[in-house]
Order: sequence, then C-alpha cells, then structure tokens
Amino acid sequence: MTSLDFLRRNPLFKDLTPEELDGMQHIFLEREYKKNQVIFMEEETGKYMYIVKFGEVKVVQSSPEGRENILAIHHSGDTFGEMSLLDNMTTPATVSAMEDCKIITISKIHFDTVLMRNPAVVRSMLAMLCMKLRDSWKIIQVLKFTDAETRLKHILMNLAKSEGIQQGDEICINVKITHQELAEMAGTSRETISRLMSKLQTQNLLKISAHKMILIGNPYWKESRP
Repeated sequence: MTSLDFLRRNPLFKDLTPEELDGMQHIFLEREYKKNQVIFMEEETGKYMYIVKFGEVKVVQSSPEGRENILAIHHSGDTFGEMSLLDNMTTPATVSAMEDCKIITISKIHFDTVLMRNPAVVRSMLAMLCMKLRDSWKIIQVLKFTDAETRLKHILMNLAKSEGIQQGDEICINVKITHQELAEMAGTSRETISRLMSKLQTQNLLKISAHKMILIGNPYWKESRP
C-alpha cells in the first residue's frame, strides 16, 4: 500500500478530496525504524509530525529516580509529535519503536501550510487532540491508585477497551506488550508485574496465548471498571 492510499484512510485526512490529498504527495516522507530504535528524543521535538504506517511505537518519560514510564503506545494510523508543532514547545519524552515499523513524517513548515489551507484537517486535528486528552486522563486515573495490582488491572481494562477483540466471554488484547512495558505503564517493577500476572492467571482471570493477553470472565472486568 502506498503512503497516499494509507493516508486516504486516516481520520486526519478523511474529509479531503482525492485531488487535494494527491496535491500533498510531496510533503510526506516515509521512514523505516528497527525494533528498539529511537525515533526522536525530547530535544528533537518540534520538527515533524509522525504517522504510524506499520508497527507500534511507545512514548516514554523518565522519572527523577531514573525509572522509565510509558505514557502512550501508538499503532498503525496513530499520530504523534503534532502538539510540539502547534505550540512550539518540546515534549519531555522519548519515542522509540516497539517493533520494526514504518513512519510517515510531515515537516513543520508543511504541517503549518496544510492547516492554513485545509479547514477540514483542522477540524479533524481538534477531534484527534480531544481524544488524546481523554486518553491522558485515563493514565492519570490509573496512576492515582496506590497499589500496583489495581493499577495493572485498570491498565489491562483500558487496553481491552482500546485494543480488545471480544471472543464470547473473553477479550483478546490485540497488541503484544512485555512485562517490562506493563511495568513502565504501571510505574512499578517488572518483577512485581510478573508476580501479579501469575496471580491473575491463577485466579482464572487472565491467560496468555501466542504472546497475547486474554481477559477471562468479561462480567468481572466490566464490574471492575472505575
């Protein structure tokens, strides 16, 4: 699939005519990144907006104690970096590839031109930023819990809501996440996450199949939502 074919399906450009999007072809640059490769660091923000074409990336922030916390995971079709282009401020985070991926970039000068000439893109951008604000609120809600087990359960429920596939009384979380990455999302250690994941499996609330997490007993997880 070409970059333009992919972008035609992206919510950000959904209201553009084929001719309008074709006229932008020169502004899109596709880049490839290997697993664990850094896409950008804090001091490099404000230069591009990024659109994930293939693969998954994570946004990580380091705490004063040196612990890394995952703020977000972006999948195919997701964008990142646009906020720094809008307010000209850096983002205190590093973005890296969770697996081999392809990223489409738009430079700041082209980004500004697109927004000035296309009100439809501005409306889509506002809707997208509102959705990201809601996702950030979910992260804040999770981190307010003092015990790691409750934080982990809410992380799993949020993943099930955003990435889950319903299979009868089970929900398959359709994204591969390691125990270390869950620990970075929950603000705890990998050892703690491994212990809690084993506990959930013993309680028959979770199982692992083909490296995917499956929540068992859908009524339990629904009732446990905040």
